Amino acid sequence: MTFTSKLLTPGLRSMGISWVIRHTLQRKKTTILMFHRPESQFFDKAITALKRRYNIIPLSTYFESIKSKEVKLPERALVLTFDDGWAENFGIFPILKKHHVPVTIFLISGIVNTMHHPWFYKVKGIHPSKTLFLE
Repeated sequence: MTFTSKLLTPGLRSMGISWVIRHTLQRKKTTILMFHRPESQFFDKAITALKRRYNIIPLSTYFESIKSKEVKLPERALVLTFDDGWAENFGIFPILKKHHVPVTIFLISGIVNTMHHPWFYKVKGIHPSKTLFLE
């Protein structure tokens, strides 16, 4: 980040310029937001705020819209993802269930074909070959 952008960015954010751009010029674009080990209290507040401002969609719906012009996305579409599949991510499942929001968790591929067992093998009802839906 350049010196000028370090000076300008906080000022533009405080004036709401990024919000105006996102909600006018980019309202038909999809945003993909990646979380990395969020704390439960923060995450609950973040999801509450995001649901007011965006239409949260599954990553699969976004991919379907790329493949087929027939799949239309809502304005201000947002995809939520989690990086590395940390065990702490399981602690936010009650929040996801409460808010009924879809998320995608990307797992660490470095443990494939090793003796390390991922944390989700220990959780009843979760298997990596299946999609987990919270209803």
